[in-house]
Amino acid sequence: MHLIDIVIEEEIIKDVIFDLGYNGGLVVPKKYASKFQSDKTQLFIDQSTSGIFGSNRDTMVVKELKVKISDFNTTIPVQFSSLKKALIGNDFLEHFTIYLNNEDDKIILEPITSDQLEKNRNFVVGI
Repeated sequence: MHLIDIVIEEEIIKDVIFDLGYNGGLVVPKKYASKFQSDKTQLFIDQSTSGIFGSNRDTMVVKELKVKISDFNTTIPVQFSSLKKALIGNDFLEHFTIYLNNEDDKIILEPITSDQLEKNRNFVVGI
């Protein structure tokens, strides 16, 4: 498991899981949501996370914010999870060629498209 630090609107968020097994975008704990103001804010009730012990309901606040990962800057929807998740997944990472250097403990993201990253979908599957 790789943990990275990211910057959201000048605020450093530490120990975000670089999760190639997660198909979502950027999720951070809900405790950070009140630190950021956004004209584009939405609330979701998500019950799509499930496992052998059942499903978890997650209340997510989504705000469109400026995000910096190393030298890469973008504005994307950031999801604030009541389940205290901190991870970045494939909806964001699919726009990069990813190089993992385990010897130097580095992750290199090389953008493969100059297009705007996709926006969040308004529909979340629930059970």
